Amino acid sequence: MGKNRKPKRQDDIKKARSYYARYLEHQEKVHDEPTSISIDHWMKEKETFIDKINFHINRAGVRKDDIIGT
Repeated sequence: MGKNRKPKRQDDIKKARSYYARYLEHQEKVHDEPTSISIDHWMKEKETFIDKINFHINRAGVRKDDIIGT
């Protein structure tokens, strides 16, 4: 059996950037084509995306500005 490896810092940074890119895509899609169903769904999914982004940022031990670039 293989040994579980600890996720590398770069993997967490990559995942955080990936989730942030998907977050922006979803936000833009809802902004371009707003319907009541898509807005309701986005409000539920938005918190999930933010939680996942913050989890990977915290586990990597980097600042949010380094990932998001604000």
